[in-house]
Formats: sequence, structure tokens, C-alpha cells
Amino acid sequence: MARIHTSRTTPTLLSGVELEVTGRACEPKLRCNPTTPLTVEFYLRYPHSSLHYKQTKAKPQESSPPPLKPRMDSISFRTAYSSGVDTYYTQNASTYRNPHESGITKSLRAILEVIIPPNHPPPVRIFDLSSGSGEATLAAIRFLQTHRPTLASSAVINACDPYTHELYTTRTGLPCGKESFRDILLEGELKGGKHDIVICSFALHLCPKGEIWGLLYALSLCSRWFVVLAPGKGPEVGADTGWERKGKEIMVERVRGRVYRSLNFADDREEGGKREDGKTNKEKGVEGTIEPGEGS
Repeated sequence: MARIHTSRTTPTLLSGVELEVTGRACEPKLRCNPTTPLTVEFYLRYPHSSLHYKQTKAKPQESSPPPLKPRMDSISFRTAYSSGVDTYYTQNASTYRNPHESGITKSLRAILEVIIPPNHPPPVRIFDLSSGSGEATLAAIRFLQTHRPTLASSAVINACDPYTHELYTTRTGLPCGKESFRDILLEGELKGGKHDIVICSFALHLCPKGEIWGLLYALSLCSRWFVVLAPGKGPEVGADTGWERKGKEIMVERVRGRVYRSLNFADDREEGGKREDGKTNKEKGVEGTIEPGEGS
């Protein structure tokens, strides 16, 4: 704040503008509130006139909005697992959703179209291994209801997940066990006995390397088919683990689908290579590429 005194016409430089000021300029009297910043603006209208000002409140600085919480489909699983797989699924056990559910549905529909033929003997027995929120189960149910209606009502679906078993039941209405990969390895069997198909969706790569061989071998004793849906190519499922690869890998919306047939499976419903209905047990092969279906 400044006072300008002059008794005669004197050139004065103010803010880079030369101005002739006559008389005495009155000192602005400001009432300052220490909590409210003030800005004093001077307006120079004409020579030979006093300084004019107005008192205004300074504009408050706009605070940046809080960062948005990232959606699950906008972050990678690698980022999600940065704090550890156990920690992530424990913290998200009641809210987990697989962002690739659409691709899972379409991939699984294409695979089930081949390994569950229309003349498949009832009931179709499916096990959803490490089932998450039930996306694979719901896709299988939808396929059966739409494309195999005669098998849908008698289908038997079991599942297990050590973290999201309650979420699975809430979403699908079906019971879900709490068994982990290690539990199945130690028990050597699946809950519910023999199954036609085991589906492992976006989970097999989480099995510890020291347990993967034993898990796969145990599964080969419990199921005829093994369907792996995954974001990547691993882990390797070879003949030494009791499985034989059938057909080529398919990819739908970044979801990879692979099919394996057990080398060790003996169906408890069969005797002498015949099914319960007396027909020979010849199956449609999966030797070619399984074409991705539309899904529904």
C-alpha cells in the first residue's frame, strides 16, 4: 500500500504508464479479514483525477477432484496381485468379478459344443475348480439350457474356491466348497466323485509350481475332460501329468481356451467300454480347431 503526494503537476510512473497526477490521492482504507485474502485493483481513468480502486475477494484455488477408484477391468491382474494373491482375494472375496466374463462365456460355449454332444448320457457332471464368482458355472448352465435342453435339468455342477465360495453361492444359487489346490492334491479326488468335465477359469496359473504336477494328476483320475481358460499360455499340461491335448487353442476376447482328455480316467458309470444306455462309448473328437461360438 502506498501514498502518492504531489503539490504540482509531476510525471509519475505507475505500472509502466506515465500519468500526470494533480492534487493529493487519498489513501485507500481497507478492512482486512485475515481469513479472507483481498486483492486491491486500481483503475486509472483520466489524468487530473484521483485513483479509483475496488476491493474484491480473491478467487479460491480450485482443488483437484479426488482420483477415481480404478475399475477391475481397467487394471491388469498382475497389478491386482502386487500385494499377493492371498491378500488380494481375501480383501475382495465378496466383490470379485472377472473382467473377462464375456470372453469366458463365448470360449466355453465353443468348447462345450464339442465335448458335450447332444447324445451325451445324463447327467452331465461338471466341476468348477477355483470358481471365482461363478462366471464359468453360469456360462455352462446357459449353454445347457440353450443348446442341450434335455441335459440341463439333470446336470450336476460342483464347485470349490477357498476365497469366494460365499460369493459363488450368492450369485449362482449353488453350493460351493472351500477346497484349495493343495487340498485336492492331498485328498487325491474331487468333492462329488467322478466328473465329465473340470473347468479351471483364470486360476491354474496361480497354483504353486511345486503342487501343479500332483494337482493335474489327481484331476486326471477324477474327470474325463479338463478345460483351461486363461489369460496366458501357461502352465504346461502334458502327458506326464495324465492329460492329452485335444484340438488347438482358441482365443476369444483375449481369453485362451484349451481342452485336454484324461489318460487315466475310468468312468464309474461304465463297464467294458459301454455306457449305461448300452451303447458303445465312442466320442466325438476334438482334433481340429474349436471355432469360437457366439455365446449367449
